[in-house]
Amino acid sequence: MTDPWHPLPLPPEEPPQPPVVEIPECLAVTEAPIAVPLPPPVLEPVRRGAAWFAWPVILAVTAFLVAAPLILDRGVSDHQQIDRISGVLMQFQTRYALGAGELVKTADLKESLLGQLRELGKGSVIQRLRFAIVAGEFQGPNAALEELKALEADAAQHAYQFRPEEQRLLSSLTSLYQQYREGRLAAPRLSAEQRDELRSALGWFAELALHPQGGPEAQARQQILTGAKWTFIITIVAVVLGALTALAGAAGLFVLLILFALGWLRGGLRTGSFHHAVYAETFALYMVLFVVLTLAVDFSPIPPEYELFAVGMTILASLVVLIWPVVRGVPWKVVRSDIGLTWGRRPWAEPFVGLGCYAMGLPMLVVGVILTFVLMGLQQMIQTTLFGPQPDNPFDPRLSSPTHPVLEYLAGGSWWARLQVLFVAAVCAPLVEEIMFRGVFYRHVREATRELGPIFSFVVSMVVVSFIFAIIHPQGWVATPALMALAFAFTIAREWRNSVVPGIFAHALNNGLLMLMVILATSG
Repeated sequence: MTDPWHPLPLPPEEPPQPPVVEIPECLAVTEAPIAVPLPPPVLEPVRRGAAWFAWPVILAVTAFLVAAPLILDRGVSDHQQIDRISGVLMQFQTRYALGAGELVKTADLKESLLGQLRELGKGSVIQRLRFAIVAGEFQGPNAALEELKALEADAAQHAYQFRPEEQRLLSSLTSLYQQYREGRLAAPRLSAEQRDELRSALGWFAELALHPQGGPEAQARQQILTGAKWTFIITIVAVVLGALTALAGAAGLFVLLILFALGWLRGGLRTGSFHHAVYAETFALYMVLFVVLTLAVDFSPIPPEYELFAVGMTILASLVVLIWPVVRGVPWKVVRSDIGLTWGRRPWAEPFVGLGCYAMGLPMLVVGVILTFVLMGLQQMIQTTLFGPQPDNPFDPRLSSPTHPVLEYLAGGSWWARLQVLFVAAVCAPLVEEIMFRGVFYRHVREATRELGPIFSFVVSMVVVSFIFAIIHPQGWVATPALMALAFAFTIAREWRNSVVPGIFAHALNNGLLMLMVILATSG
């Protein structure tokens, strides 16, 4: 019986002829035998799916995930979360700058690094208080007091009313740096309650402010500087190793393209499936379920210490949509083969292929980062041309650089929180996103565009799937080119090996290394 799930089989061989049996003349029949027609083969129907219905759902959910953070009114709690996350990024860069100043005695280095930090010292009152502390560390008490006065002036100009806790923090830091300017480094007029409030609101920055250079607590000051030195060392080592890996990846990508052009290397994915639209339905269900599960976690009374673990479990639970093609009549064995949920041609080699594809993705990542800055500048130019200079709200927390919410957990210092981060970032997200994006969704788009030819179909499918993958991430639209660059590398692995396993390993490697570096760089 013909297999309907592989509609492009090889032509069948000639049917075998029945053996010739000699019949004696006495038994020979003079009349021709009556031919009895054979019944037609029974074929199972091929489920073609309803892509016309699935695509509007996919686009609608994508638009919702992109637009919701922009159009929904953010409450105070949302602004506070943005502020905490921005503080983590600023803490990392301040520690790096301090470490560089301690280990690299170069003229004007601190001034250059302070100028970079100034771009982060925008937004909420808390963020600007952090920068005042940084200015005091790099340029002395007078610089800190100037930043605090500028903060008060901006509040008066924009009719901003300080909240009671913000006013107390501003007063405490003003008093602190006035005493430092007078040479009283022990700060006798700052009470224990004021110090505790500074630590609670400003964290690491409060420790930096309360332990100035030449102060009485030399050991605490030394611990801060030691952590800053390690941040600088880890960052430099990571950058050097990343640069070397990117160079090797660029060479590998060049060799891969040459081998493909010469015909010595072929992709492992074969098109020809008539039921690929079922996978569009599956991906649409995944997108809807993702939103539903995310909202369920947000509104569930889950203890904060288990919230990230719950997020990881809901991410894994979204894989339940893989049952949909089976419900629609596609055998599970065919589903696994179509979406690349196999160990590949050489199971032992697939993780190493993933490592190589990740290295090849790093040069593309550099291009993506450069493109991000180009797009940001282009958007600013267009807005200025069309609408003129817009009045800024200096207290908008969104003025800070875009970051990922997971940074808040990494900076918390709890081993349980960091373990949850690694579980979500290096296990759950790579597994589910590669299966659903590079497995299910990519298979549908690749089949739907196969009439364009193998090369154009691959390029179009890679761009479409990677764009939707990148745009729905919480880093915001500015990170889309960089995320697309990484997604290109994962897609190359998928096309080359016809398996999502290399992409899962590459994705996990990228997320795991990034999380570990942040943990090490922000640890005391």
